[in-house]
Amino acid sequence: MDNSDTSVWEIVCSKDKFDDLRSDDRFLALLTLARFVNALRFCQQAVIDAQNKDAPSGSRQRINSFLFASSVLYEGFRVAESLKKYYRDLNSFKNGFAILLKDGYKSLERNVPQTYEE
Repeated sequence: MDNSDTSVWEIVCSKDKFDDLRSDDRFLALLTLARFVNALRFCQQAVIDAQNKDAPSGSRQRINSFLFASSVLYEGFRVAESLKKYYRDLNSFKNGFAILLKDGYKSLERNVPQTYEE
C-alpha cells in the first residue's frame, strides 16, 4: 500500500506582497517551521522507502533516518520556542506547540550531554 501524498501545494502572491512579507519576522518564522516540517517529512519518507529492504543498505537507511529525525526533532523544539514570540496568543499555538514545549523540550534539554572546553 502506497501512503505517499502526491498532492502539490502552490502558494501565490503579488511581488509587492512578497516584498512586504520577506521582511516580516512572523512570516520568516513560519518559513523556518516549513523547513522543519520538510526535513521531518524527508526522514519519514526515507523509512517508508526502506521498510521492505532487508539488505544492509536498507538497515543503514532506517538507522540514518532515525538519527537525522532525532536531530530534526530537537531543533524543531527550538523552532517552536521561537514561534512563541509571535504566535503565543493564538489558540492553535496554545493547544499545540505550547503544550509540547511545557512538557517535552525542557526534559530533552536536561538530558543533553554537556560539552566542556579544556
